[in-house]
Amino acid sequence: MLVLSLMTLYFLLLLAISQELSKSDWMNPASICNASFFICSLAELYNCLVFGTEVSLHGGLLICFFVTVFDVASLFFLLYFRQMKVQRSKLNASVESTTLVRIQVPTSLVLLAVVLGVVTAVLFLKDVRSAVSGPVAGDWNSLMNSYRTASAYSGDDPSVGLSSLSNICFKLLTIFSFVYLIIGFNNIICDGFSIKDALMLLPAALYAICQLLNGVRLGAIVFVCSCVCCIWILLSINSGWTIRITLGKFIKIVFALVFACFLFWVASWFVGREVTLGPLDYICSYIGYSFVLFDKFLQNPGVASKYFGSETFVALYSSFGRNFGFTNLVSSGNHEFRSWGSIDLGNVYTVFRLWYHDFGFGGTALFSLLTGLFYSNLYEHARMLHGGSPLSISMISYTYLSSGIFSMPLVGKLTSSLFTPTTWFLAISSLFLSEWIKRYQKRQPPMN
Repeated sequence: MLVLSLMTLYFLLLLAISQELSKSDWMNPASICNASFFICSLAELYNCLVFGTEVSLHGGLLICFFVTVFDVASLFFLLYFRQMKVQRSKLNASVESTTLVRIQVPTSLVLLAVVLGVVTAVLFLKDVRSAVSGPVAGDWNSLMNSYRTASAYSGDDPSVGLSSLSNICFKLLTIFSFVYLIIGFNNIICDGFSIKDALMLLPAALYAICQLLNGVRLGAIVFVCSCVCCIWILLSINSGWTIRITLGKFIKIVFALVFACFLFWVASWFVGREVTLGPLDYICSYIGYSFVLFDKFLQNPGVASKYFGSETFVALYSSFGRNFGFTNLVSSGNHEFRSWGSIDLGNVYTVFRLWYHDFGFGGTALFSLLTGLFYSNLYEHARMLHGGSPLSISMISYTYLSSGIFSMPLVGKLTSSLFTPTTWFLAISSLFLSEWIKRYQKRQPPMN
């Protein structure tokens, strides 16, 4: 209880420091990281009071240390970059643009993305039903539960899970979703709501639905966080970075978080989970046990790495293994389940589990440092306008990859998203799509 209380206060202190140094910039990597760990520590504090779970002093100190390393690296680059930008602007006597301009997109291209989203959702539904052998008694929850069980224990059986066509369509949908997400919110901020701009947000909604159809709640939740990140950056740019959270806005944010937690609880039934706890107990159990699990991992690490970075680079190894026939390299990336007495803790260990398993204390500290620098660099470039347009590869990449920062207290998306061919493909494809849209924009007559 004492360790968790001190951790909660420490993360709150880090959040206050990051807010002060960044001038109340909520979407910089350090602030996202600190807010996420603070919320999860509150959840674990609740679990400690209700279920009796606890974190040792050793585990708590390590988590706090690695978060601090990430923060220091991120805030150091943030302060350095912004100071250099101020000095350059004085030398060049130029003023950075802070006004968003409407981005025009061909209607046919918007409709193509919407059709692609609908087709992808239909393919996902078909694959869910095909993966379940025989009739399924009961409702949708029973069907999804059978699908999750079949796909989780299928090994490398290509007949179970998503088909190749579904995977291809989903990758294309991901590209359109994140590019159109930025364009849609940008245009709504510029000119207000319109049907065409709403259509550009529809592929993003279908993307989230496909995540749920595949049984991935966390993917849908962190995608919503990415949407919030995108909106905040665009609103901040358009206001000249003068947005402040008033008491009224704070109350609205709290109500929004409560509603989001309720939707997450409901989504558990949708993806085939057996829900026996109430909304509060369920949410706190899901997001709070990662600290306890990491602590248990430190006490009993289990099997050592089979090869260099087997958990950190699991997506890269699995992709290589599937494409070149090295089946021993293919892995789902799922960790072992653990328990606290009769309480099932799950298998979510924080981002630090991957690095500590593969590289120990020094390697985890180094990864915390490097990721802090990388994401801060990416963010500082994302918040810059390019000719009045926020549609840059930095903005697209940060919107996509920010989910890894939001989920740091839970899973290792922070680096697993970086070291995968899928992300590289999405980045290159998004770059081509955004550049084509920019060229199309230049050919259009100026709008009154």
